[in-house]
Amino acid sequence: MWHELIVDPDPSADPAVSTIEADTREKLAEKLRLAIRLLPIEQSRVITLIYFDELTYAEAAAQCGKSVNTVKTQVRQAKNRLFKILTADDVFNELIA
Repeated sequence: MWHELIVDPDPSADPAVSTIEADTREKLAEKLRLAIRLLPIEQSRVITLIYFDELTYAEAAAQCGKSVNTVKTQVRQAKNRLFKILTADDVFNELIA
């Protein structure tokens, strides 16, 4: 019985919960899209290629004309910047307001 309490409920069971979760996900997705735009262009490009276009590091490197190690470094730097942008809520919220 306790297992039922910790398992995520079926979102189709309660349309209100499903709508709230969808709204929250959409807000987070929009925040992430805006944060990516604040990155330097090369970092934005590699994040898009790796995570949205689902390219491998080798494929992204070939498309950018960079080494795989350079792409990995740019992805790491981009993730670090995104973390800082997204966790600095006050500053970020002022930028998107």
